[in-house]
Amino acid sequence: METWRWHELVVRFSTELSGHLETILVDRPGRRPVFFGEPSGVNDLHHAEPAVMGGPLVAGAPGGAPEEQTMSNSIPIPLTVEAEALSFGERSSSLLSLFDSLPPGESFVFTSRDSPEWLLATLRSERRGQFDWTPLDAGHRQFRVEIARRGADRGSLRRVSDALSSDHDRLARLEVSAFVARAAGDAETARNWYEAFSFGLRRHIAMEEQLLFPLFEKRAGLLPGAGPTEVMRGEHREIERLLVEILRTIGDPAKLPDQARAEFHDILEEHHQKEEGMLYPALDEVLTSDEGDTLVSKIQEFPG
Repeated sequence: METWRWHELVVRFSTELSGHLETILVDRPGRRPVFFGEPSGVNDLHHAEPAVMGGPLVAGAPGGAPEEQTMSNSIPIPLTVEAEALSFGERSSSLLSLFDSLPPGESFVFTSRDSPEWLLATLRSERRGQFDWTPLDAGHRQFRVEIARRGADRGSLRRVSDALSSDHDRLARLEVSAFVARAAGDAETARNWYEAFSFGLRRHIAMEEQLLFPLFEKRAGLLPGAGPTEVMRGEHREIERLLVEILRTIGDPAKLPDQARAEFHDILEEHHQKEEGMLYPALDEVLTSDEGDTLVSKIQEFPG
């Protein structure tokens, strides 16, 4: 396991967003929460090179964001493909061709008024092991899902630790993007990115509590309400509380969410160490390769 993984992710993604962003590390006993200072010049951030990431920086752009870039053209976001713009008979072949054109690590967003379950089934059949599938919207008005290409061989089986650690990375990018937008004075974009982050993290939490924790408890012989998973459930409630508090203030330039964010990073850093250092590897160990791959498929299907 990487030491201080959440801390390292946030520092790395903030650095990649802009070479002008000042990252301040504030020591706390046992933890190192991260704050983002103002850029050395707001206009400098606006001129940051989008290519610094080598591809789309933020996966899962918030609804209503521009199709190509946002935050004063400094953060590329994935192409959005609308189902209604594709001929019905060529949807599968067109989307597979688009997927195949992506370098590993890049993605596109697919939107549809109808459930995209057919597309998930197609990818599982034709590109098994090569994709990540992340719902971005619960289907209130339309379905939105991000489809990312992995650097893996076709037909490879997925591991729980790989799938969920990748989602941690995706969420860290969203959180960093929100605070960089706020530092640049773009409160509306900051709130949009943080709403996307909040939705993704809430989905991640619900998926763990409904899919992973019960399975871990069963295989480990733990009673409900006891053991490490119960500690993690308590941390989830605190994380959700802080999400609400930060979301309430991030879009208001007159309010400072820094204290709540520091507390949030404290909890999340320790929480991710439990998950990536204990829970996920334990599930990889006790599940067969086919069982692990099946669980990842259920994780992909989870709506949030």
